[in-house]
Amino acid sequence: MDTGDVIAAMREGAFSYFSGPFERFALVEMVRSAMASPAWDDGIEVLSATTDGISLTARCDLETADRLVQFLRGAKTPELSEPDREGMIFAFKEILLNAMERGCNYDSSRHVEISFIQEHGAVYAVLRTLVKAFRSRRFATRL
Repeated sequence: MDTGDVIAAMREGAFSYFSGPFERFALVEMVRSAMASPAWDDGIEVLSATTDGISLTARCDLETADRLVQFLRGAKTPELSEPDREGMIFAFKEILLNAMERGCNYDSSRHVEISFIQEHGAVYAVLRTLVKAFRSRRFATRL
């Protein structure tokens, strides 16, 4: 799927985004999560998006983290092999959960700012919280 489609879905307030192939179980769990969630429309906000990157905010809770990871899974690029893409997603999820736990204490009234930047053949993710206890962290994977 085109990354632009995923960004458009996020901007329109979609709960999640799937592109094939995907596991039936993952879809069922995401639908259950959407049905049980009282207010998911404000959990992820796209601040800016270009061909070289995206900047967004995400509410500091586990459900929003799962949704964000699923959006990332939906954005497939031909330049990145499937094993490398899954490795990048795994690393991002670990850093995201760390930021949400240490930077926000999973406080759903707080948000983490996330930027993905593509330059020099690599994708960089920068996460920021508004407390001093957690410093911004970066990771990159070669495309």
